Amino acid sequence: MIDLGTPELAAKRAALAVDPTLSTCPLDLALSKNLIDCDTHTAAGYFAACRALVFGSPHPKALDLLRTSGSSSIPNASEAETRYRVACAALRQRGHGILGAVESFVVHERLPLWLLTNTADAARARTLDGLDVLVSWYRGRRRAA
Repeated sequence: MIDLGTPELAAKRAALAVDPTLSTCPLDLALSKNLIDCDTHTAAGYFAACRALVFGSPHPKALDLLRTSGSSSIPNASEAETRYRVACAALRQRGHGILGAVESFVVHERLPLWLLTNTADAARARTLDGLDVLVSWYRGRRRAA
């Protein structure tokens, strides 16, 4: 049997997302609510993986996702640092506050109010704009490989 958690946790997951398996972090929740597509989700996950190889994970987990989800596409630490810094430069170039919004959302997994209320505001615009930058960055990485 699979442990689905307490009834309270199951209810919380069901209330947050159409697909309760996509309710564990803001990025998954945005995918569940169709605010982003699978390419954006993948690009943001790759950005987070590169950052984790450079600085370590801000959220240690019992399961190392770098080893179980596409480990062949994860670069070594020196490549990760270069790729991470290129992505950061692109995010900074896009505008003030974009890098911070993306790192807060993707890396630190801070759940923004706009994601829960589905309202359009400046914070949402910065985050989604930054995620678009990551998609372009990620697609460029695939062409260069």
